[in-house]
Amino acid sequence: MVASKVERHGDALWLDAEAAAVRRGADSLLGAVPVTVSVPQDAVSGAGLDLGSTAVARGSAQPGDAGERAALVVFAREVQVTSTPPAGLDLAAELRDGLVERASALPAPGAMLLPGLAVGDTRAVSEDLDAAMKAASLSHLTSRVGGHG
Repeated sequence: MVASKVERHGDALWLDAEAAAVRRGADSLLGAVPVTVSVPQDAVSGAGLDLGSTAVARGSAQPGDAGERAALVVFAREVQVTSTPPAGLDLAAELRDGLVERASALPAPGAMLLPGLAVGDTRAVSEDLDAAMKAASLSHLTSRVGGHG
């Protein structure tokens, strides 16, 4: 199950999740395994990859760094969304998506910044704007504000 907001970094989506099962060949590990997943944006099928949705990811994995939440970092070749977020979380996702859509009609860079400032959704922030915000030490404004779940 997706345990964080889904963030875009370059052409990839990154998210934290709780894996119910991890399989390698004939071997499998069952139980809640904290993972971080990276997947190319165009390799996601199904609708509703968001906080609370469930999905199957296929790819390669490596151990997470010591002290990090994730036991594994999964570099997925594909992610199949198997269920959308449950009631409440799906409504929050719809409202957030609506804000992103409406903000896109505003002039830049405000259109890119508003969703990040309001609800922590940074998918509209371009790489150039992200770099400029980091250079000006302002990236903290969109990194966590409103993105607490």
